[in-house]
Amino acid sequence: MSLLRTSLAAIALGLAMPALAQDVIRIGAPLPITGPLSPEAVKQQRGYDLWAETANKAGGVRVGDRRMRVEIVYVDYQSNTPRAVQAAERLITQDKVNFLFSPFGSGAAKAASTVSEKYQVPTIAATASSAQVYDQGYKYLFGTFTPNDTLTEPLADIVKAQAPGVNRVAILARNDLFPLAIAQEMEKSAKARGMRVVYSEKYAIGTLDHASALTQIKAQAPHWIFATGYTNDLVLMRKQMADLKIEAPIVTMIAPPPTRSSSIRPARAQRTSPARPGGIRPCATREPTSSAPPRPMFRPSRRNTGLTPITARPRPPQQARSCRWPSRRRARLIGRRSATNWPISTSPRSGGR
Repeated sequence: MSLLRTSLAAIALGLAMPALAQDVIRIGAPLPITGPLSPEAVKQQRGYDLWAETANKAGGVRVGDRRMRVEIVYVDYQSNTPRAVQAAERLITQDKVNFLFSPFGSGAAKAASTVSEKYQVPTIAATASSAQVYDQGYKYLFGTFTPNDTLTEPLADIVKAQAPGVNRVAILARNDLFPLAIAQEMEKSAKARGMRVVYSEKYAIGTLDHASALTQIKAQAPHWIFATGYTNDLVLMRKQMADLKIEAPIVTMIAPPPTRSSSIRPARAQRTSPARPGGIRPCATREPTSSAPPRPMFRPSRRNTGLTPITARPRPPQQARSCRWPSRRRARLIGRRSATNWPISTSPRSGGR
């Protein structure tokens, strides 16, 4: 947060001071508030709002010898990259923002950066780590992430050290800039440590069924499955892996921004079979770390039209149990008694972009 505040202040002082006629800095934030990437936008918007609230409580961002309050202007680009470019241009030309936050992810950030460069509006890419975003020679684009290989290199080192028997790697990536870039870095990191990449493929944006690719991965009997995409992609993929009974000593799923998803549990080494080198077992869940409301869960729609969000009622930790779906008859009866007891949405939700 302090890095973001310092960056904005420095940029405002050095590049855009003539444009700031009032004591307010207007920052445009194009986000995928609706559409399949909306879970990512929710987290981004919370972060931006928290930063703006904190900065304004302190009197604003210091620019030279004065302080300027922060105002964030949001535009929903509906999880569509061409619309993200249009949203960036609208924020600059119509809403008259002084700065931009890039759209979510490396692909949309790179596409929209041409607009901010054209209008010479300083832009902070808060969720883009692919080198392809920053190798364009642009002067008005600033990043906050380290390159992708700073994730895959130490990850491969950990696996090599803790599971020396792992040597067969399967990689599945969404056909988008960040997922493809991180998959390429993972392949290089694995090969550099003597591992054999037995499967490396990409899936189309909007894929609603990964069964074919997962079946091919299963046939290769990998020791390490590395999948990358966005949250909805990986939730669906994980469910289908369970349905197809696909297991591996290590399963890693990476969604931008990078998350703790590598499922390494050396403590269970004594339970592993000889077919599982290195004593590593998959972990599908983790204990809650806060009392925040539960995140939405997703399941495939019965009509295969997308993903249906389900929000379970919060329970005390000692009573927590796996979610069970009521029968249609029971759901109707429950609905008659109290519509609030089972907040189940029946509207389909599209997956992918």
